[in-house]
Amino acid sequence: MKTPPLLLGAALLFWGWQTGLLIWAAIMALVIEGSSLVKSRLDLSPSDFKRISNLCTSIFMGMVIYLLVTNRSPGAILILIQRFPIIFFPLMLGQYYSTSKKIDISTLFLIFRMKSTYVNTSYPYLMLCILSASAANIRTQWFYVGLLVLSIWALWFVRSQRFSPVLWISLFTVTGSMGYVGQLGLHNLQVIVEKRAVDWFTDFIR
Repeated sequence: MKTPPLLLGAALLFWGWQTGLLIWAAIMALVIEGSSLVKSRLDLSPSDFKRISNLCTSIFMGMVIYLLVTNRSPGAILILIQRFPIIFFPLMLGQYYSTSKKIDISTLFLIFRMKSTYVNTSYPYLMLCILSASAANIRTQWFYVGLLVLSIWALWFVRSQRFSPVLWISLFTVTGSMGYVGQLGLHNLQVIVEKRAVDWFTDFIR
């Protein structure tokens, strides 16, 4: 299933805003959303997508090696997660500008090599952008607001038609409010646990 128009571009901008990579995100969003204005398409074969997948793997390994050399702290893992949208962007380009507009996942994962399964990876890439944005860990209420907006935008087009839009929005509002209160509680719990751990470690050293 393909994401609604402009949603993926908005998710990329949200990711760039949270990670400080807004210029990169703006360029990527323009390229992705601009595909709707381009009429010509590339006839990419499964072997072509296999090469694109290998390119993404090479970018991933290169970034891992770079972070191991330049940043050996545990925070390097978060930096790597923040770069996921860049690492897998070539695959999205191949999908959006190909004639099939889908990717045969048998070319990506060995477990599917015996059976061809064509999927649209727009929604998985959307979730990847949100995951990478969360790795920035800025901890402001605007991240949660952006997350809710993107979630409403994405789920609105796949909601059940048996329920009225008013009921759906009301339930989503209640769920979002509960989630916000819950994440505040988890954050406060994290602060308490970290403080107790530091106090315990200090007493132990003494």
